[in-house]
Amino acid sequence: MNICDWIEHWANQSPEKPAIVFENRVITYRDLEIQVRKSATLLQSDFDVGPGDRVAYFGLNTPEFLFLLFACARIGCVLTPLNWRLSATELSLLVEHAEPKILVVDPDLDGEWTRSGFNDCNVIDLSQVESAGRETGPASILAGDTVKLENCGTEPLLLVYTSGTTGEPKGALLSHNAILTNARNSQSMHRLTAEDNSLVSLPFFHVGGLNILTTPTLYVGGTVSLHRAFDPEKMLQAMISGQPTRVPIVSAQMPPILNLPEWEQAEFPGIRTVTTGASPVSPGVYSSWQDKGVGVLQVYGATETCPIAICTSIETQAPNIETTGRAAASCTIRIVNDEGGDVSPGQRGEILIRGDNVMNGYWQNERATSTVLHDGWYSSGDVGFQDEDGYFYIVDRKRDLIISGGENIYPAEIENLLMENDDIAEAAVIARRDERWGEVPIAVVRLAGGESLDERALLSSLEGRLGRYMIPKTVVFVDDFPRNSVGKIQKFVLQEQLFRE
Repeated sequence: MNICDWIEHWANQSPEKPAIVFENRVITYRDLEIQVRKSATLLQSDFDVGPGDRVAYFGLNTPEFLFLLFACARIGCVLTPLNWRLSATELSLLVEHAEPKILVVDPDLDGEWTRSGFNDCNVIDLSQVESAGRETGPASILAGDTVKLENCGTEPLLLVYTSGTTGEPKGALLSHNAILTNARNSQSMHRLTAEDNSLVSLPFFHVGGLNILTTPTLYVGGTVSLHRAFDPEKMLQAMISGQPTRVPIVSAQMPPILNLPEWEQAEFPGIRTVTTGASPVSPGVYSSWQDKGVGVLQVYGATETCPIAICTSIETQAPNIETTGRAAASCTIRIVNDEGGDVSPGQRGEILIRGDNVMNGYWQNERATSTVLHDGWYSSGDVGFQDEDGYFYIVDRKRDLIISGGENIYPAEIENLLMENDDIAEAAVIARRDERWGEVPIAVVRLAGGESLDERALLSSLEGRLGRYMIPKTVVFVDDFPRNSVGKIQKFVLQEQLFRE
């Protein structure tokens, strides 16, 4: 399937149904179909973009991004969303690596780096895509006569650079089939229908913003209420309005909403679920949504899995908030030991994922591809276990593992206990080299506003709850943490900052 078939289908079935609501614009499925064809004509006729060519996008969330996504699908090229939170140097390196034929730039974000002069790359303003959509005349003429690529299920459509929690970003190639399979996974976990309205403010340069609910909602013929970027006040007001039924949001975005003065009295008549991932949700934040009658669903996955691989479901009550759920509808999950053998329920091991939602590989990086893809299985680098009922639990990143005196220490276990202290807003546990033990754990803590905390008392509170070797040797207090594009703490950067040799 070519995913632009979704838009054609709903343009025929529900032409006047709103597909995208953005600021003061309502774009119906008929409008969206015409805009996709216009954008395809622009790419193909004006810039000679063809199958396999990359089209890079540097900008905030806009309907034009979605026009370009489905236009690229139609003619067989590859859309590359760029993380606008990166530095100019990092962005230039990504463009050089992706080698796009066009770089589409949002004027709200334009900077000197976009005029650096990339080889064989046309840098165009987003307004050119917008103006193509504003032209008037018979739709059949404006839509152009671009030929739709058929039999393209395994062909790449998205080149998405990983969010970089563990070092140098890599570009994951996601196919039409991957995006379709992910949409079906989302449909299953949410029970999405054409009646759903998904409120999206997560950035499209990350698969969480684009694929947890945006593309799945368009797949089922629902409505995407799109925000240009995350603004807690605008998000809360939109949720109160009663229009949205689904909200994807990462855990780092929840406190800014919950801390608004309007939160206490807020009611959400339409919202059935908020869906989160990227990092665990604290019990307090979890209950804050539940107390409002909103279900909280969790997703586990990666850029390389589009991302939905493991999830909780709207129809099944998870046994506790610690679980990230069961295997997604179209995924198979294994937990394996260091030798690659399956482990028993309750035993820890690395999480392997198989399904059509898994990437084709990394763009121009066979070495990295061969490291994580084996016989159709994606090696996540995460440590977890499965209980007797099939629910999965994420323990930690495998590469975050601390080995102290031959004992394995999983930082997340310590972090979860630290976070039970109300004075702590965030905590990260990292390794420090030690002559005797090889490595020892160190707690890095960001306190809640205006609070203070005694280091000795904090560490004493862990005694009897952790093995002695697991208790951090010291506590470092910080004002904030280095983060990636979705707010996750970058431990490798934190380690470099604190323990430069």
